Amino acid sequence: STLSSRILSCNLFTFSKSYSGFRKTHFPHHGLIPRYEVNRSLVMSSILLSKIVPYKLSDIGEGIKEVVIKEWFVQPGDTVSQFDEICEVQSDKASVTITSRYDGVVKKLYHAVDEVAQVGHPLMDVELDAEDVDPPLPIDSAAISGGEKIIVETSEGLPEVNAVVCESRKVLATPAVRRVASEMKVDLNKVSGTGPNGRVLKEDVMNHASTTPHTIPLQDTKPETVYTPTPIQPVPISPTGITSSAGSADTLVKLSMTQKTMAKTMTAALQIPHFSYCDEFDMTALVQFRKQIKYISKEEGVKITMLSFLLKSMSLSLSKYPVLNSAFKVNDEVLAMKHAHNIGIAVDSPNGLTVPNIKNCESKSVVEIAREIDHVTKLAKENKLSQSHFQSTTFSISNIGALGGTYAKPVISPPQVAIVAIGRTRLLPRFDDDMQVIPKHIMHVSWSADHRVLDGATVCRASNLWRELVENPAKMVLYLK
Repeated sequence: STLSSRILSCNLFTFSKSYSGFRKTHFPHHGLIPRYEVNRSLVMSSILLSKIVPYKLSDIGEGIKEVVIKEWFVQPGDTVSQFDEICEVQSDKASVTITSRYDGVVKKLYHAVDEVAQVGHPLMDVELDAEDVDPPLPIDSAAISGGEKIIVETSEGLPEVNAVVCESRKVLATPAVRRVASEMKVDLNKVSGTGPNGRVLKEDVMNHASTTPHTIPLQDTKPETVYTPTPIQPVPISPTGITSSAGSADTLVKLSMTQKTMAKTMTAALQIPHFSYCDEFDMTALVQFRKQIKYISKEEGVKITMLSFLLKSMSLSLSKYPVLNSAFKVNDEVLAMKHAHNIGIAVDSPNGLTVPNIKNCESKSVVEIAREIDHVTKLAKENKLSQSHFQSTTFSISNIGALGGTYAKPVISPPQVAIVAIGRTRLLPRFDDDMQVIPKHIMHVSWSADHRVLDGATVCRASNLWRELVENPAKMVLYLK
């Protein structure tokens, strides 16, 4: 114990193969003269005092550079543990709960509620205990195997101490996976990761737990609490002599995160040479078909909307004309042809219009697509959409007709190359083959396409196939796989 206390009082000492001797400056107060048998490197350090570290906001993906603090779950003086929820932030698209990476005491919060936090900058300061500070990594990059002995003796005749260099490795895993492993009492060092670069996935933990006795089943874990932040309210700025012609003071309103992102995206969209194409679809057959399958909606417990058929038929059209489902990489001058049909749909939310996507429409049935639409619509109204609902959109449909209006000129969201807006379906007079006036359910569609990579003929043919499938629902069966 005496030797241990003396070693802990040192800032740092290192044994390695190449070390030829110790200088007394390493042990200025004790004059330790080591005798050693070393085959591998060992680094030891200790910090007897607590340490305050900044907790920085990590990258949350999708190129997001800033978020708004919506709610703090901790205050200065509170004790936090790893995976404890510390705050709720709102990006331009979704709300995200931030969890702690440390065990310690909160010393300082850098932002108040509704203030903007930058990615890579501190959110708060946390005071760590000495035992919570990670030790430095060995300076020798060689693999370390257990059981190798380092012998140290002193000029004062202190007893020898055997230090064992233990085998260790850095485990790649997300905080969510580490939480599951902790709750199931699974040692991540013993789990073989199947993800990229050996990353441990949730499935790896569950598979390991199923083959290891005395683990806690997953259903015993507590469900996560979902916090719903309040919508962002306009923040008035005190006017400084700004008056209207009537003499009343103007109010300056800060842009919300959604508006800031919209401004950036639309500014980038100005670089795209848009060309437009419009047509009208006869929805009469589809309206009648929906009436015939009402019983299926009741059996499946989901409302099968017109939009469900429009997404599926559009997916079939994209399979025939895949260039519309691509991403234009301007700097590389290449088109990335996307195999997945992740079709974005415009959904109203408390923070404004959002565009989550329905993923893999090419492999989903109309009923499955209807269920997904219903799910994301409910999440949007409750302001609970996550970042994954917006990632990897390959094509977009703006359902402006749900709010009103017949025609639109939609704006492409780069790097997508096309978008279509659908208007309100109206009952209008049309001529039949016998030149008799009959009522028809008519819906107008408005396309916008990137004229750098798409020509009018391609968009026209894709739209014609889409119209053919919509106007004749039975034909969709011929294209289904």
